Amino acid sequence: MTSDDRQPLAPQRGRYFMRHRGFNLLFRSVDALLRALVPRCAPSPRPVRRILIANGAHLGDIVLSTAILPVIKAAYPDARIGMLVGGWAGPVVKNHQLVDWVHRLDHWRLNRAALSTRAKIQHWWRTRRQALREIRARDYDVALDLYFYFPNSAALLWQAGIPTRIGYTSAGLGPLLTESLDIDMAASRRSIVDFHLDLVRRIPGIGTARAELAVPNIPRSPVDLEKIIGPGNYVVLHLGSGSALKDWPESSWAMLARQFLAQGRRLVLTGTGTREKEKIERFRREVPDTLDLCDRLKWNEFVEIIAHASLLVASDSVAAHIAAAVDTPAVVTGHGMTNLHLWRPASPRAVVLMQAVPCAPCYRNGGCSTMACLRELAPSTVQAACDALLAAPAAVPAA
Repeated sequence: MTSDDRQPLAPQRGRYFMRHRGFNLLFRSVDALLRALVPRCAPSPRPVRRILIANGAHLGDIVLSTAILPVIKAAYPDARIGMLVGGWAGPVVKNHQLVDWVHRLDHWRLNRAALSTRAKIQHWWRTRRQALREIRARDYDVALDLYFYFPNSAALLWQAGIPTRIGYTSAGLGPLLTESLDIDMAASRRSIVDFHLDLVRRIPGIGTARAELAVPNIPRSPVDLEKIIGPGNYVVLHLGSGSALKDWPESSWAMLARQFLAQGRRLVLTGTGTREKEKIERFRREVPDTLDLCDRLKWNEFVEIIAHASLLVASDSVAAHIAAAVDTPAVVTGHGMTNLHLWRPASPRAVVLMQAVPCAPCYRNGGCSTMACLRELAPSTVQAACDALLAAPAAVPAA
């Protein structure tokens, strides 16, 4: 590894989260053309009756997105809300008490299914046409696009004829929005929820957006936990994440688990997918006295398992954001590939840990060969944070 491998990169080039010079030039050129061809429209003065929130990202992002739902509902109690999400994120908003309609758009670039690129593009086009028909039929007054990486939903919202379209410029197509927001992430200590609230404040006539209400809000349902895990307290370990680069070493997880078992604590393992299943199988050969629930839980069961845990310990994954939504204390093994402030769980009872290194945040999508920021995080450091949270006074259980 050369010293250049450890040099931080700027998170964006100009206003765009696209560092590649060629693609960045393409983004700028497309936006310049749109500014010349598309008339700039002011936000519509018509009453806000129906609001669409668009975010095609993955589960953790959608859980964070739900934090603005109570804020919008408080400002517009009679408004009806729709959400445009990828099919993989449907469980987060399905049957949500604050969401009236759910539209599906599976963009090929965000689709993690085991399909060819051609099949993903064909599937994206089918879901896009269906979503466009549904959105036009709902006659939304306002749309908020919460995704600030490529691909955003600006073109679809413009094509659907929604009169007020609010979003970020950083993924391109800003001229198709009626209200746009630039982001400068390099020195920001703000969370993504704070940025989303900035978009909410641009809804015409919203008045005061009550930021204190901006806590992730996900559906809850009764689950017979004793049938799944038996009686008694337990700690959840969520070993995996959406990328192997963000996974804490398996040997470190094993050391942490042995420390918990020595304290007499019961351990429950959660996860999903082949990679996480194989990881847990290897882990349990080292630490067999644990309960494996990988690929055995429905979404609502997964939520309730975390909700009733004494503590969650997780890699950077959706599990940490669920814990924030249900007010379960959590310790998260972080990394230096991105700004920890941006994606930290929206909860004062969440602790994100990372080994201090001079090159973080590096904004390298592929990390580096050492990943010292994550791999050198000591199990004793994680255990100390866990012990502190477990010793803290318990919060009122989430409803």
